[in-house]
This record gives sequence, structure tokens and C-alpha cells, in this order.
Amino acid sequence: MIQLFMILDSCVILAFIFDLLLRKKIPNAQTRHYRSLVVFQILTMVTNAISLVLNENFQSVSREILYFVNISYGVTYIIRAFCFFSYWLTLFDLPTKVRRRFELFAVLPMLFEIGFFIASLDGPLTTFIIDSEGYRPGPGIIFYFVQSYLYKIVAIFLLFFQRKKFSNFQIGFFSLHLGLLIVGTFLRLSEPRNIGMGMIGVIAILLSNLVFENPDRTLYEGTKMFKVSTLDKVLNQFTENKGVSKQIFGFSLHKFDDYQEIYGREQIMNGVKEIGEYLNKAFPKYQVYYNEGRFMLLHKKPMDFYSMRFRITNRFNQGWESDGARIYFTPVFVAIDDISFFESGHQVLTAAKSVLTQREKEFGNYALEILDSELETVMENWEIEALLENILRENRLEMFLQPIINHDEILVGAEALIRMRDGEGGYISPDRFINLSEKNGTINIIGEWIFREACLFFKENHKKLNLKWINVNLSPVQCLDPELPKKFISIVNEIGVDPNHIHLEITESELVDRNKLSRLMNKMHKQGFIFALDDFGSGYNSLLRIEELPFSIIKIDKEVIWNYFKCKSSVLEEVLSGFRRLGYRITAEGVETREMVEGLKKLNVTWFQGFYYSAPIPTEAFVKKYSKNK
Repeated sequence: MIQLFMILDSCVILAFIFDLLLRKKIPNAQTRHYRSLVVFQILTMVTNAISLVLNENFQSVSREILYFVNISYGVTYIIRAFCFFSYWLTLFDLPTKVRRRFELFAVLPMLFEIGFFIASLDGPLTTFIIDSEGYRPGPGIIFYFVQSYLYKIVAIFLLFFQRKKFSNFQIGFFSLHLGLLIVGTFLRLSEPRNIGMGMIGVIAILLSNLVFENPDRTLYEGTKMFKVSTLDKVLNQFTENKGVSKQIFGFSLHKFDDYQEIYGREQIMNGVKEIGEYLNKAFPKYQVYYNEGRFMLLHKKPMDFYSMRFRITNRFNQGWESDGARIYFTPVFVAIDDISFFESGHQVLTAAKSVLTQREKEFGNYALEILDSELETVMENWEIEALLENILRENRLEMFLQPIINHDEILVGAEALIRMRDGEGGYISPDRFINLSEKNGTINIIGEWIFREACLFFKENHKKLNLKWINVNLSPVQCLDPELPKKFISIVNEIGVDPNHIHLEITESELVDRNKLSRLMNKMHKQGFIFALDDFGSGYNSLLRIEELPFSIIKIDKEVIWNYFKCKSSVLEEVLSGFRRLGYRITAEGVETREMVEGLKKLNVTWFQGFYYSAPIPTEAFVKKYSKNK
């Protein structure tokens, strides 16, 4: 039986060694602790097997050697228990300082256990006895497992308090992992030196490998590049470790989304994989991270940014082979020389992504390291994000209204707009905080808030102001929410407003994902909501694309209106005529002068909106101004 289990143990050890040496893993604390755990699992299995064989043949082995191998097994078993606990701490994603305090706490019982184990030998509480009858457990064996149970109890409490950081699937497997080890420890009390017991620890580690160490969770779609989502933890540890380079180098593929539309995602991904293979070969000691057209490179030693950019640019000039086509991407670079300036890995990533996004827009910006002006913009955005969180928490958003006027120059509608004050009482540009809220996910909260406020305002004031409707803007991110129709119809029913009085504005940029948008719009259109295409002329101009969606109103972008009055041409006249023939009603934005009003009336524009009539103003001022003109 011992021989059979030794063969099984040998196979397991080889599998563990293969996993450690050949499978690519993220260079973070979790991986390091996992490797330490595997190493001590192997040492425990080896020392256990050797000691069992020698104990079986104790008559032909010196007493000193028997003591040595059994002590070696006992010490490796105790250290393995500590390695399990240290590994669990990395899974809980505790702050580094907190994790290190727990590790310090865990070291003390480990050292006590080792000291007790060695000091008690041949005493009344010895853990094992070797005499003329061979090896057998001693009366102190029960104390041998105190440390192990203590670690498991703490882990159970941490799992309970940190459960929100795990999926139900992960909690289930983690619980099974802990349960196996608890049962294994209990069985060892009754059968402390059974070679088969080691397989329980092996199964527990395999469960962790399957759920928490599986490369499919960290590598991007079959490549040898890590997902950028895993970079956060790595950067946190890079900023804390002394003697480690505090640099990051990255680049994005200019107009990546456009390339996907032209070539298709599959062909573009083949090109991306080729880029990943090149980076891993050209920079073999670097970790390469990727997500949606953006690459990040890390290394423990200082990087030569300019040499890296030169090599990568030269390779990009040759193009990338993909399914018989040669694709020529243009990289846009960024480098951060000292990430310790930032408070967390999340801040590092946010800064790098923000700068890359801006440099893509300002194509031709050949800067490499982040400029002071760029860093200042990033920090201002963080301040706005923090301010936005406080405002949302304290419900301090404000709604402004801008009037929509008909041909008789009478108020018929209004557009609801969100405003947010900075710390000094001034107003922050909506473009800035709306863009940030779309990135951090708070746009859904903001969008629902402004929709509810607009419905309440219309309910309370439409008779007083003779309002026919109120317009509310929809963000692209909101349009990705399949629950949006249900949420909005619930709000209008709760407040008691007919959906026909709510006009939802959607910008042309949102037409990119037509299928998803079409399903959402048609569902809400059937519920009674009216849709307006906002900012026509600022993006996609395909009338066919517009006709595919249930728009009733077209809002002409202010830049188009201004350009028409600077240099009049028949193009706008023909476009408006085409819209009227198709049955659309038309709103002209950016109306700022009397000349514009008269000119647009001649073009048979349905409604007017702009500073000539009023800038967006607070709701109280709006009611005061227009209730007089009823």
C-alpha cells in the first residue's frame, strides 16, 4: 500500500513541479504564496514518505536518523499549515498592512508549535515516541494540530466578513477547500502517519488551483498576455516593494474600434495575438497585460522607455499578418517613471488610461512620459470623481432647464440638464463629470435621478407653464442596461406622468451598437416614450441608420446651425426637407441671434432651442420666468 501511495505522490509532485515551472502566472503576492504552499506541500509529502519507509524498517536504521526524518516531517507539516494561511490572506484581498499584521500573528503560533514540537521530544508531552517497538504517536500529538485549527477558524471568520469580494461559486469552492482541510486535520488525530492523508491536502490545493489559480482567469483569450484587470493588485505590490522598479510602459492602438468595424473582431484579435507574441519574445522578462486595444508592460528592473518605443514602432511599421491581410496599427504610447507617486494601483491604471485616451484624441502628440499638464488633468478628474461621490451620497445634484420654443415663439417644451457645483460653489463642466460618471458606473444613478426629477417637475408645473413635454438625455451606458425600460415605466407610473410627455434624447454616437439599442428603443417606444435624435450632424450621418430606429424628432447640432449661418449652402436645406418628407419634427439647437430665428423659420424648423431664448437655468428661475408668459 505504501508503494502505491508513493507512486501516486510522485505523480502529484511532478504535476505540481510542471505547474510551477511551465504555466504562466501573475507576479503578485497571491502567486508567490501559492508557490510557497506548493513547495511545502511537496516537502511534506517527501518527508512523510521517507519517514514512513524508515519507520517501517526502524530496526535497520539508527535512532538519530529516525528522529531527524520525523522531526523534518513535523516541521514541514507545521510550516505548510502557515503557508495555507498566508495564501488564504492573499485571496481575501486585504490591504497590505492588514495582511502583514495577520501574517505576523500567524508566525507566532507556528514558531511556538515548532518549539513545542522539538522541546517536548522524549518528555511527558512528546508528539512521537521511538523505542524498541518502533515509531508511535506520543501523548502530546493533540497539541500538534492546535495551530492548524486556529488558522482555519480565523479563515472562516475572514471568509464570512469578506464574502462580498467573492462570487457564490468561489465561496462554495473555498468552503469545500477549508472543509477538506478540517476533516483531514481531524483524521490525522486518529491516524497521524497514514501516507494517504497527504492526498487531502493535495485535493484542497487542486481546488484552489482550479478556482483561484486557473490561467484562464488571468490570461487574455488564449494568449500569453495577462488581463489588465489583474494589473491592479500587481501595481499595488510594486509600489510597496523596495528594490523593485516603480515604472510602467504602455501603448494603445489608435482607432482600435474603427479597425474592428472594418476588419471584424476575429481578424483584429488575430492581429492582437500576433502583437502579444512579439512583445513576449522581444521582452521575455517583462509581464505583458492587455485589454481592448491597450497594452501595458511591467518589469522589476528599470526600463529604457525610448528604446522600447523605438523597437515597438519599427515592428509596427511592418504591419501584422491576420488571415491573409496585413493590418497596420498605429501605437500611441505612455510611460510613468515613478508609480510610487500614486496611492494605489487603481490610480496608476486610471492615469495611464486617461492619458492614452486623450493622446488618441490629440493624435500627433508624441510625448512619452506623462506631462505635468496631463497629470494635472488626471488629478482634477479624481477630485471631480470624489466630489461626485459626495454629491450623490448627499443627494446634491441640481436640475437646470432650457426652453424649447415653437414658431409662434411660445414655450412648448424644456430640456432637463444636470449641473454639479465644485467645492468653491462654481459649476463643473457637464462634459467632464458626465464622461467620468460613464467610466465609473455612476451614470446610471445620475440618469435615473434626472429622469425622476424631470417627471416630477412636469407633473407639478406643466399646466402652469403650458408645457407639452420635457426632454431627458440618455447616456450610452444607460442604453446598455436591459432593465432601463422597466425602471423608467415604473417611475412614470409611480409619479403619474404619461410617457408621451417624456422625450428621450439619444446622441448619434450611440447608434454604433444598433441591435442592442434597437431592442431597447422599440420596447420603450411601445410603452409610449418619444425618442429624439440628439446632435444630428456631429457624428454618423446615415439616414438609413436613423430610419431603422423609432425616432420622432431630429435635433440639429449647434455646430451645423452655426456653420450654415456663416456660409449658407443648400445642403442643410435639403437635409431638413428630407427629414420633413419622412415625417420627422425638427429642433434647431444653438439658436443665438434673431437672424438665426428668422432664417430657421424660413427652413420650416419645428422648434428652436438656444441662448437667444435662454441659457439653461435653475428650475425655480425657469418657473418664475415662464409662468408669466403662459
